[in-house]
Amino acid sequence: MIEFRYDVKNIKKLKLSSASADMTVQRTEDNEIIAKVDTDEADYQPFIDKSGSTLTIRFQKGGKGFLENIFRKNNDVDEVFIQVPRSIGELQVNTASGDISIEGFELDSLKATVVSGDLRIEDSVSPDFSCNSVSGDVRIRNCNFRSFSGNSVSGDIFVENLPPLERELWISTVSGDARIIYTGKPKLEAVFSSVSGEIITSAPMTKRNKKHYSFYYEHFSGEEANEKLKIQSVSGDLILNINEAGTAGASFKTPPRRISHEERESRNREFESLIIDEETEKTLNLLKEGKLTEEYTRKFLQVMGYKPEEIEHLLAMNQEVKQNEEAKADSETTENKEEITEEKTESETGEDEKKGG
Repeated sequence: MIEFRYDVKNIKKLKLSSASADMTVQRTEDNEIIAKVDTDEADYQPFIDKSGSTLTIRFQKGGKGFLENIFRKNNDVDEVFIQVPRSIGELQVNTASGDISIEGFELDSLKATVVSGDLRIEDSVSPDFSCNSVSGDVRIRNCNFRSFSGNSVSGDIFVENLPPLERELWISTVSGDARIIYTGKPKLEAVFSSVSGEIITSAPMTKRNKKHYSFYYEHFSGEEANEKLKIQSVSGDLILNINEAGTAGASFKTPPRRISHEERESRNREFESLIIDEETEKTLNLLKEGKLTEEYTRKFLQVMGYKPEEIEHLLAMNQEVKQNEEAKADSETTENKEEITEEKTESETGEDEKKGG
């Protein structure tokens, strides 16, 4: 085991990566980054790059040049233990075939990516969590966040001991399941899109339309849901349960909001656009294409059960989409005309040159 120490003065963002080593990343009260590397190479040196307030450390094979590494044998880095000071605000950890374990952090941003290994994050707080895996599992336990983005192909995504909070979760899998365990009753709305997957839950659930579900709807008391969950999967299930006896290790820390009121409203509109049922979408498309008048559209939406304020919101959103599409079409038309004009000019110039010659 070889130990390395790095000064973190003026460093706010830390990027860690390896090819095949398992990586364990923990917080330290020291003022240095301490990396302990399990390797047989006595002269091993990680790759270091400092750019502005960002420090990048790559635990690649061997400590020499690329060609020498190819002909070296037994030069794998098997395992790396990294201790990171509190002063680091952004943490990014990547590995190809190793496992990643992250524990005990309070950050501004946390991002982790693993290809074939497993990813585990515990007792950590950050406004933004981003976790990606191809074939390994992602397990988030005793953590708190405002925004979570999780992607997996064949692995499962576990979020355990999650305290209810105003937040957004966006999860995408191919065959993996999404398993979420709350420590209390969330005011939760979910959009669940899956070809063959299903929702398995012990919580009271209300199906609003084909893809839109509300959990603990009777507890909303007229209030809007403050927790938004979007899940897309081919064959994976959504498994959602409540364990009020559970404790969230990081629940005493509430991550700050990182987005403005305007951006939050914009995200809410985006979420709402996902839960429009097929009949509503068809009606709005007919209005957009000019096949329905606004008056008849209002009547149709009223028959579908929409409230007056909801109808106004849908019409405004539909008008905004129409204007964006028209602006894009006009821009493309202008670009095509300019291209044609340029080609014509070049052609005429060429003919003039031939005549002049």
